[in-house]
Order: sequence, then C-alpha cells, then structure tokens
Amino acid sequence: MLVIYILWIYLIFFCLCFRDGEWFLDQMNVQLGKHFDLTLNDLCPGNECLIFGNFLNTQGIYEDLADYDKLRRYLEEQVEEYNSTPGVVYLDLVLFKDIIIHICRVVRVISQPQGNMLLIAIGLLSLLLKFCCSMKLSWSEFRPSE
Repeated sequence: MLVIYILWIYLIFFCLCFRDGEWFLDQMNVQLGKHFDLTLNDLCPGNECLIFGNFLNTQGIYEDLADYDKLRRYLEEQVEEYNSTPGVVYLDLVLFKDIIIHICRVVRVISQPQGNMLLIAIGLLSLLLKFCCSMKLSWSEFRPSE
C-alpha cells in the first residue's frame, strides 16, 4: 500500500515541483502528516523519491524502478543501440541521475495515447527519447525578424 503513496508523491513532484524544492518537500511533509500520518522520510528515505516507469518489464506496467543500476544499464544499452543505427547523429551521453529521472518523466508523458511534449532545443537527449519510444520527432525553428 505504501507504493501508492510513493507514486502519488512522485507524480505530484513531477507535475508541481519546479522552483522551490525545499518548500515543496516541506509541504509534502505537512500534507502527508495531516492526511496519512506519515512523513516523506517514511516513504522516501533521505527524501529521495523512487523512479517509476513502464519500459523495464515486458507487459509495459508502470512500476517502481527500484533497481537504479538496472535502469541505468537499460538506458546505456538504448544509447548503444541507437549509436549502432546507420546514419544517425552519434550520442555521447553521460547518464547521471537527474538525466535518468528526466528521461523517465518525459517517457511517461509521450507514451500516453496522443501524448506530446514541447522540448526546448533539439538536443541529444531528444534524439534518445525519440528512439526509445519509437516516435517521430518534429521541430520548428524560431528566428528573430531581421
């Protein structure tokens, strides 16, 4: 049952926590204590929220990706597979924790039916996401008028 609370925290953090992470964590503690008699540290030791995704199991079930090393290896394999595709821009990515969390969040959105997301700047990460999700990437260029 605790995984439901953790997923709730993860999704709220994903949707709402953009600027003041410390304030957000304080508010999460207040609301968890008020409504569930829990603290954030009870659910996420060290205030490190778990990562969720649906791409490490064969059924595509959205689940806790508790094995961080397995997740990192999977994404590194995706980079290697992408790089072995003829005619693509070579990806030389360092997959540190914040990037992996970002990848999981973006995959969550764009893998929904009719899911889409505006990514500012077409970078290497966008190319990896397109490849991982077997999706088409389109972009527009905006230039200042002369």
